[in-house]
Amino acid sequence: MLRTIRTTMVLGLLAGVLSAPPALAALIEVDLLVASDALVTRDTASGLDWLDLTATLGLSTTDALAAAVVSGNGFSLATEAQVIALFANAGFGISAPLNVPDYGPASELLAKMGCTSCAGNFPEGKGHLLDNGGPGIQNYLYSAQINIAEPRGRWAPSNFDNGAAVATVGSFMVRASPVPEPTTAVLLLGGLALVAAGARRS
Repeated sequence: MLRTIRTTMVLGLLAGVLSAPPALAALIEVDLLVASDALVTRDTASGLDWLDLTATLGLSTTDALAAAVVSGNGFSLATEAQVIALFANAGFGISAPLNVPDYGPASELLAKMGCTSCAGNFPEGKGHLLDNGGPGIQNYLYSAQINIAEPRGRWAPSNFDNGAAVATVGSFMVRASPVPEPTTAVLLLGGLALVAAGARRS
């Protein structure tokens, strides 16, 4: 009888853990090289890590891909589709200008990924990326326009000499997020083993 109760409790606990709703998607800052550097923005919806634009600021795409912070950490140049998905997951679209409600999310993403052109009231984050249509390099810009009279975010696409070095442009570098340790599953299996051992003794 006691064994049946224990088994029922364990199975109930297992069902509860497995049926729990997934955590809400979020963009979170993650350290890369040293504690508190926050060089990575993790998109939990897509499972992708984004290197700060400032880490490749002023580099051509060729030089950016060869940089130790990129090549040594598994990053590659993002595609147009990946960048569009990042913006969508951050909470704003790709029309220009965006609606006022998009200003907050655009500003938050800019704060996480870094300002590449910060003069005046219109800080911007600019980065090269791969064109979905082929190997050519395009530039896409996301920016949060900090303007008291008309606060808004915007997305404005343009081309930059096939990935050449530009002082105010970085590169959108992306990698798959590392798979987290399955701590919940490990703890649950450990608990099951203890219950089984206790059941055998009784």
